Amino acid sequence: MNSNPAIIIVTYNRTNSLKRLLSSVKQATYSSEEVPLVISIDKTDTYEIYNIVEEFEWKHGSKTIIKHTTHLGLKQHILSCGDLTETYESVIILEDDLMVSPYFYDYATQAKQFYQNEDKIAGISLYNYQVAESCFYPFHAIDDNSDVYFMQVASSWGQLFTKQHWSDFKQWFFINPELTDNIYIPEYLHQWGKHSWKKHFINYLISQNKFFVFPTLSLTTNCEEKGTNSSTKNVFHVPVQSHRKKYNFNSFDQSQNKYD
Repeated sequence: MNSNPAIIIVTYNRTNSLKRLLSSVKQATYSSEEVPLVISIDKTDTYEIYNIVEEFEWKHGSKTIIKHTTHLGLKQHILSCGDLTETYESVIILEDDLMVSPYFYDYATQAKQFYQNEDKIAGISLYNYQVAESCFYPFHAIDDNSDVYFMQVASSWGQLFTKQHWSDFKQWFFINPELTDNIYIPEYLHQWGKHSWKKHFINYLISQNKFFVFPTLSLTTNCEEKGTNSSTKNVFHVPVQSHRKKYNFNSFDQSQNKYD
């Protein structure tokens, strides 16, 4: 099994968005000679999507195209992509309305290596929040001289899951398929629709007292095109890392930069 994280592109019917994401992924830097790329297409009537994917050249490893024969919807599509950890050991999931920094893969692989044995960590985000999803107020993590912070929020705008991360979540989710009335679950999660997988992962983080690792400088940005769960415009579009750097990671126990 290839130990390098597979890049999973999640797409449905946004042709221009897909082209932009693929272009940014293609131009990124990769230190490994074998980086698997998987493009997962939910069943769509936008047939240009299939042409874009077929014609896309990937010189950094294998390219696999998954063409779903029934329409899954966003929630089931993401869940199916997480299940690819059974094949690839770890995956970087990128929805098609994102763009990536040239250094997103360097960050993801180094963060994975550093945090892979930390029980409190349930996933690694490539996105850095500057506005809180819960209230749309500005958010800035404190400066503790590291390149990461920890938050009890799941990332959906570029995230890495290891096989262990995903297995632990899926086992919990099988027993807890619906949100509960637990007083610790933020009210806004109950307002998210049936297509949200993220609300269930946040519920999992809270109930199991686990966290996501977030970078202080974003490796992805959300371009906020219209989509299943998209209703804002330019609120979550953030600057991305534009130069190579040596990352300074803190362990969860050592860090004071934690947000529940």
